[in-house]
Amino acid sequence: MKTLARLLCGACLAAAASSQAVPNGACQAAFTAAYMSSLQGDCQAYKGCTPACQRLIDAVGTACRDEKYNESSVVEGKDAERSFVQKSMSSLQALGPADCKYSVGPAKKCDAACSMERVTGGEGKSDFELDHCLVLDPKSGQSSPEAVWRSCEGDCREKFESLADSCKGCQDPDLQNFFRDAGRKLSRCGIGNANPCAELGPTLNTACCSGPNGKVGDGDDTCNINNLTMPVTCLDDPICIGATRTAAAVCPRNFTTLPKLMGLFVDCGGKQEQLFAADPVKTIAANWCASTNPSTTKLERALSTRVLDLVQPPVPMRRVLL
Repeated sequence: MKTLARLLCGACLAAAASSQAVPNGACQAAFTAAYMSSLQGDCQAYKGCTPACQRLIDAVGTACRDEKYNESSVVEGKDAERSFVQKSMSSLQALGPADCKYSVGPAKKCDAACSMERVTGGEGKSDFELDHCLVLDPKSGQSSPEAVWRSCEGDCREKFESLADSCKGCQDPDLQNFFRDAGRKLSRCGIGNANPCAELGPTLNTACCSGPNGKVGDGDDTCNINNLTMPVTCLDDPICIGATRTAAAVCPRNFTTLPKLMGLFVDCGGKQEQLFAADPVKTIAANWCASTNPSTTKLERALSTRVLDLVQPPVPMRRVLL
């Protein structure tokens, strides 16, 4: 694990050394200081999170917040403009004390009342069920066991924004899974089929860009996909993860032709190869098919077939989610 973390940090240092990737000298200096401290200073893992270490980490978040770097696909020759601060924080977290704060900007909320019981209503009915924002079990009239979010329109959209604002910082696995799935449903519902991908920007704004007041379009948004101003990070936001990865599967051409959108997709945990499979492009290098390459083994061919099955573009869904 430590070897892998050092390799990740080495990649960050290499990006920081490139004036094209990260022109901010203060960012390069801040990350180098925090990285070296994780090897032989205040940020060594066994010491726990000292105030001095947290200051070093916070300095990286401040200096590198808006910095980007390009990550190119070897086969397709396409760039993904990625968040440098997200990669930096992931690397420092892998090496440093587990109890430090590695997020950028204000922490996402997790109110005391946040729980799946609040979402589903427990033995009673929640507001989300009464307004039919959750898929209901026809026999019991209550939410399905996995509490699947159903609608992205009207009152349900407002209720979802409020719930997300107060609870998406919670680390409870059930809530995290619920929010990721809700993000996926939001993309399906928001993008729709009537005018494919025309609503891509507004939908991802709702999922990824709400500011401190929890609402989009009120002047405090953290990003704006419409003008290609991307979120600072993605992996700490389950709704943005689910919405972005689903939107990319529905609208692959938008992502494969725009480095900023491709970077957001990769920052959210996606793989470029998935989108190039859904939206083939001319490659800059020969790309053998496993079934025709004489050097591949039966196992490799079988694995390749399985991977292709996994990355096939999904069948378009109707606007109303079921």
